[in-house]
Amino acid sequence: MLLGHQLSKRFAFAGARAYVGALFPITEAEAQEVGISIFRKHLGVFLPTALWRSQNAVYGCQGRRPYAMVGLPFCSIPLNTIDSFTYLANEYRKAIAEYSSKAEESVFIDIKENSRRYKEFLLDDFKAFGKTVSKMMGT
Repeated sequence: MLLGHQLSKRFAFAGARAYVGALFPITEAEAQEVGISIFRKHLGVFLPTALWRSQNAVYGCQGRRPYAMVGLPFCSIPLNTIDSFTYLANEYRKAIAEYSSKAEESVFIDIKENSRRYKEFLLDDFKAFGKTVSKMMGT
């Protein structure tokens, strides 16, 4: 718990209103089940309630409840009201344009080279992002 305790303090210091962490080691499958439950079934619900419901759904009658929440009890994860694909695509395009400009305009060789490499990385990542979204949408 020491690591989780330290992380919760650091997140709170950085401005997080809540932190959910495991009290003891868990499997990746457990983490996915609880996360899917929170993000698919309990958006907009106060986080302590969403976490409690999710752990009940995943663990049933067992006494196992690995997750704890630190923070304000009235925090919730809001429903997404923006078009995430369009937002991310625009952010990729802005970053690609910014690094293209740096690669062309900087007087420093290392900045030119690093900006060019990062622009190439962003282009590749944007292409992979587009393919992933296409698969998810079945197009």
